[in-house]
Amino acid sequence: MQFQFKCSRLAAALVCVLAATSASADVLFQCSGATEATRLQHEVTQYLGDLAVSPATVVASVEARGQGSRVRIKTSPLVTSSTTTLRFAPVLGIEDEQLMLPKGPGGKLVPTSTVSKKEIVYALLSPGRETVFEEGGCSVDALSEHVAVRQHIVAWSEELQWQWPDGGPAEWNTKFWDKGTPLPGVPVELALRDALVEQEKYAIGCYTATKMVMAQGVVDYYSRVSARSSAWAEVKNRLWSDGDPLVGIEGRAMWKFEDGFASHESEVPGKLLKIQENVAAGNFVPGDWVYVLNTDKASWEKTGYEGSNAIYLGRNRFNDHYADNGGHYLYHEKLRMVYQWRNGVFSRSRHYDKMAPVSPELLRQLELPPAEGGFVLPYRAVPYSFGFETVPALPNP
Repeated sequence: MQFQFKCSRLAAALVCVLAATSASADVLFQCSGATEATRLQHEVTQYLGDLAVSPATVVASVEARGQGSRVRIKTSPLVTSSTTTLRFAPVLGIEDEQLMLPKGPGGKLVPTSTVSKKEIVYALLSPGRETVFEEGGCSVDALSEHVAVRQHIVAWSEELQWQWPDGGPAEWNTKFWDKGTPLPGVPVELALRDALVEQEKYAIGCYTATKMVMAQGVVDYYSRVSARSSAWAEVKNRLWSDGDPLVGIEGRAMWKFEDGFASHESEVPGKLLKIQENVAAGNFVPGDWVYVLNTDKASWEKTGYEGSNAIYLGRNRFNDHYADNGGHYLYHEKLRMVYQWRNGVFSRSRHYDKMAPVSPELLRQLELPPAEGGFVLPYRAVPYSFGFETVPALPNP
């Protein structure tokens, strides 16, 4: 894998979504010269050492390229190609970490158990996607910050229990929100934090819920943790660029499978997230926004069941917006959930008697992209690297 930071309807989805073909497994930094690359090699090695990443599993090397140089980080064959099992590989020694989040009264910091930075790094290095740090990204800070932002996204995804509107109107805490827009004078960071802390006051669909968590992870990191005020200013300006912070946080290409999607819409960038293409089946990095498409036409017509927006939490887990499955879904539980919609199972507790067996062979099929008979779209929405890449300008509102 290389890190690349350069960056309808049902019938249409089955035709237009292509399977990922990348099988490389490395993180690539583009540098202007050999001296810069050599310095970065040492810094990356130190960073990996600080995370207790074993030198037996990862190596950083310098490569000459034209007038510049590259630093490539590769994994050894010891590292499994399945990111969902990384946490459980004894050779990697991965343990969960605690992150302090402002979830208490008045924003008091409280510990939250979440995915480790070490697991995020190993997932980024696992085969199945391309990522390149370039432009101003020839710096270990670009990698470490990207990992930290992803960890914040996951940490805010750990304990979700919003209400499901079930076809009715969404509900918002009117002290902070006018429907989906913060009230005049309410800072976006406070409105988002309220939605994540006072969840019982909200009833929202999974698309809005996913946007809230992804935005909160990015906003919380840059507004509270990062020392770079310029990056936070850029994040805030982009969110308010059209007066509606929750609109368009992801690149429009996220929805290119939909019927009637115009090709030029793929060029519309997200405010906070870009689309990482050509991701292989089974490759998930903690902090990814993943879409699991319901390919059953009948149940797909039911509002809210066209597919499932999900955030990968590491440890073989996807988030559970409504505390309907004990706080998270294992990967195959998520696939079974979407599959069972065709059988009228819209609540595990109420419709348990309608559930049909799902064989291991069918589960393996469902892991594939829709073009190959599966459910999982072959791309992800991932955070920009603010300050380390040129973030595309937003269209005029």
